[in-house]
Amino acid sequence: MSLYKIYLKLIKKNFFAIFIYFFVSIGISVAIFQATSNQNQSFDLNATKNTKIGLIVKSTNTKDDGLVSYLNDIFTVVNAKENTIKDDLFYNVYDYVLIIDNNKYDSYQAPNTINAYLIQSYVNNYLNTFHSYEEAKLGLSQEQIKTKTIANLKNNITIDNVSQVKQNQAQYYYNMFTYGMLASIIVAIGTIMINLNKRNIFIRTSISSMSLRKRNIILFSCHLIFAILIYAIAMLISVQLFRDMAFTSQFYLYALNSLVFTLTIVGFGFMLSQLFAKNETLSGLVNTLSLGLSFLSGAFIPQAYLNNNLLNIMHFSFTTWFIENNEKIKNLANFNLSSISIGLIAQLISLIIFVIIGLLLSKRKANNAIY
Repeated sequence: MSLYKIYLKLIKKNFFAIFIYFFVSIGISVAIFQATSNQNQSFDLNATKNTKIGLIVKSTNTKDDGLVSYLNDIFTVVNAKENTIKDDLFYNVYDYVLIIDNNKYDSYQAPNTINAYLIQSYVNNYLNTFHSYEEAKLGLSQEQIKTKTIANLKNNITIDNVSQVKQNQAQYYYNMFTYGMLASIIVAIGTIMINLNKRNIFIRTSISSMSLRKRNIILFSCHLIFAILIYAIAMLISVQLFRDMAFTSQFYLYALNSLVFTLTIVGFGFMLSQLFAKNETLSGLVNTLSLGLSFLSGAFIPQAYLNNNLLNIMHFSFTTWFIENNEKIKNLANFNLSSISIGLIAQLISLIIFVIIGLLLSKRKANNAIY
């Protein structure tokens, strides 16, 4: 029986154990989408005064004064304290916190609320419009540009704002992608490799005409095919959930980031599968790794709420780069591959390292099995 047939047989035999994690993560993602969609449908654009913005102004100019004035006409803007931002957002004191420091803008958003995304769209609209007037070189002073910008935007709430809110819901889905893909792919690769690496089966393969190199290439290609199939299913579901953003620049960047992440998981799973010989050990490892990496990387809790030192440490993990790229993609208006290139490269470097370590461990295991 060929390795391909054995691989397929093992997938069928362990179908439930492999896919349970995937379906659980997809189910959670869909539930979050439905909850935020219902919130979005009941949102009253005329009730924006109930939305609070925490404001911290360190240094200002005419443009920044105009931004504060514009936001204060639409929302409720109150002064915030920088040392309590995370707590205030967590307890919903504010939906959004904006720090202004002379043309520099740092923002923090409360989790799981469309209000923060709506505020961000207003901030972006103001800054983009102001910049457009400057670029037009109409000979206007900063005060005149401020007046024209506010006049152009004031009370001009368009469907584009709501559309942007809907598109940003996708980040929840792709962040949950971390847990489902990690667990499902590692379980699949681990279960298959543990069975194929059993001593009697491994020795039988070793004395056949198939070399270790060819065996690893076939198995790794099977892992890739399986992982890409899982990836394709997840992306098809995302197209159904987020039809408004399907095949937009954001979608393509999410798809690319998720594909690189999926390939990296294959390398990670291949490496781990060389370390364990029992399914029981694998099961405990998968739960610990998938939940731990997802939590510490910001899949369940936004990275803005995680300790900075922890995030710096977690940058050694490819999962953190994946989540960080999702955050960047969420805030992009146009296709900009360079903005996520560092995160993609970091994931690909991780993939190469995992594969090399996995191959070395495989060779060592082969020598131990034979001798």
